[in-house]
Amino acid sequence: MGSFTWPDALGMSWFADPVEDMIGIMLIQRRAEEPFPLAKEYERLTYAAIDD
Repeated sequence: MGSFTWPDALGMSWFADPVEDMIGIMLIQRRAEEPFPLAKEYERLTYAAIDD
């Protein structure tokens, strides 16, 4: 399956992974043309913290 995500126009980002039974939410308010770069790093670090 894998994860899915949806970036928001003002910086809010979330992802859900049904395989890992996990949801990550990052709430910020920042208007920009590009997605907030820390959002991908947040997701990467969240997965790195899983200790199976």
